[in-house]
Amino acid sequence: MTKDVMKNIFEPFFTTKGKNGTGLGIPQVCAFIRQIGGRLIVDSEVGRGSTFDLFLPAVEDD
Repeated sequence: MTKDVMKNIFEPFFTTKGKNGTGLGIPQVCAFIRQIGGRLIVDSEVGRGSTFDLFLPAVEDD
């Protein structure tokens, strides 16, 4: 992804897919991850691809 695209991927309804995309997938995942206390880290390089790392909180058994 370009830097311009990276700046907008967490905005609801932002899409690069034209009429084939809603722009809700990444913002919904990010909101859920944050709500449960996790983190989402994105790394991208034009022409190589993107990596989305999801960090979820751990729960210990009682």
